[in-house]
Amino acid sequence: MITPEALVQAFDIQRDDSILFASNMERLLWKTFHAGNTFDFNDMIDRLQMKIGAGGNLLFPTYNWDFCRGVRWEYHKTKSKTGILSGIALQRADFCRTKHALYSFAVWGKERERLYRMKDGNSFVGDTPFNFLYVQPRAKMIMFDVDMTHSCTFVHFVEETMGVPYRYLKYFTGQYVDDRGLESTRTFSMYVRDLDRKVIPNFTGLENILLEKKKMKKSVFEDCVIWEVSFQALFEEIADIIRRKEFASLVELEKR
Repeated sequence: MITPEALVQAFDIQRDDSILFASNMERLLWKTFHAGNTFDFNDMIDRLQMKIGAGGNLLFPTYNWDFCRGVRWEYHKTKSKTGILSGIALQRADFCRTKHALYSFAVWGKERERLYRMKDGNSFVGDTPFNFLYVQPRAKMIMFDVDMTHSCTFVHFVEETMGVPYRYLKYFTGQYVDDRGLESTRTFSMYVRDLDRKVIPNFTGLENILLEKKKMKKSVFEDCVIWEVSFQALFEEIADIIRRKEFASLVELEKR
C-alpha cells in the first residue's frame, strides 16, 4: 500500500539536512486512486519534518512567472506553478513564503526567518535561497518523479555564477503586493535564455555525469523515480562543465 510513511522512508534524509523538494505527484496519485485509497500530503510533509528535525530546513518551490508578463504579484494570493505539494505548504501556518516575485519558496525549519527576510531582487545569485542552499554543508535536492531538466533550477544559479554565453540578465518591472498588503512598483531580475539562439535546457548530460561519478542517487518507489543530490556536488559538476565549455550537457544550442 502506498502511504506517506513508506514514501518518506524511501528518501535518504538525515537529521538536520536542508532539503529542497521538487516533485510531480500525478503518477503516485493515479496509482493510489486506482488502488481505492487516498494519499495525505499533509501527513507526508509532517513526516518529512520529523525526519529532518528542528535543526534542518524544508523548502518547496512556489515559482510563478506571470510577473514577467505584467501580472501583479501578490504575496498571499499568487499561486505556485510548481506542483501540488508547494500549494499545500503555502496553506500551512508552519511554513512561510519567501518574497521574490518569480522564484519564491515555501520554507520551514531553523532558517525560516532568515529565508523570509531575504530581499534580493535577483533570481539566482546574491542573497537568495539558491545561494543559501549552496553554502549549507548538508543541503540536498530531492526530485520525485520529475527529471532534472524540469526541476533543477539550481543549474541557473551556477550558470550565472560562472557566466555562460547563452544567457543574460534581464529586468522585469511590475506591481507587487507584499505580505502586509502594501502595493508598490518593484523590479526583479532573472538570468534568462537568449531566445534568438533558440536555447533549450536539457540536463540529460548532467544527469549522466552525476550518476556515473556516483554523486547522485537514483532509486524507485512504486514506479516513480527519485533523484537525490547535494547542492555542493551539483555546483562542482556544473561549474566544471561550464569551465570546459561542454554546454551540450546543459542545453541544446542552435548552431550559428
